[in-house]
Amino acid sequence: MSIRLRPDRQGEALEKIGKTIRALSPGHPFAVRFLDQEIDSLYRTDRLAGRLMLIITATALFLSSLGLFGLASFSSQRRTKEIGIRKVIGASAAQIAVLLSREYAVLVCAANIIAWPVSWVIVQKWLRNFAYHAEPSLWMFLAAGGMIVLTVFITVARTAVKTATRNPVLSLRQE
Repeated sequence: MSIRLRPDRQGEALEKIGKTIRALSPGHPFAVRFLDQEIDSLYRTDRLAGRLMLIITATALFLSSLGLFGLASFSSQRRTKEIGIRKVIGASAAQIAVLLSREYAVLVCAANIIAWPVSWVIVQKWLRNFAYHAEPSLWMFLAAGGMIVLTVFITVARTAVKTATRNPVLSLRQE
């Protein structure tokens, strides 16, 4: 049974309804559930899954950025002489940062192109569970890919600029 109650007289109304139902059907217990609580319970698992995905995503981004930073540091240390020669020839710190970031950006773009169709299918399957839902747009995937490429560029460029601003004579003198 579904009954609409006024919020200010809810307690009185529930008592009267309870007395009436117990009188009409003494063998059945009187149990009250509110619609807002029922709707909340339907979406509780989705909210929990959303929080869990946020935590997992943040952890994955942090760990991947940390690994990327280590890889960029190793790469720039390995290419110290090349960077020193480029500095002597006249390359700016920005050009060297772009040079070192380009190889990682290409790999990340390739990974995005592979991941977009997979994530599209997963999102479509997940959204089928809802009666009303928004369709995912291409701009969402492009924005996510752009943010990832920007994160890669910032992570690698920081190491590259540090290496590029070093004195080229010292880097060429190392053996």
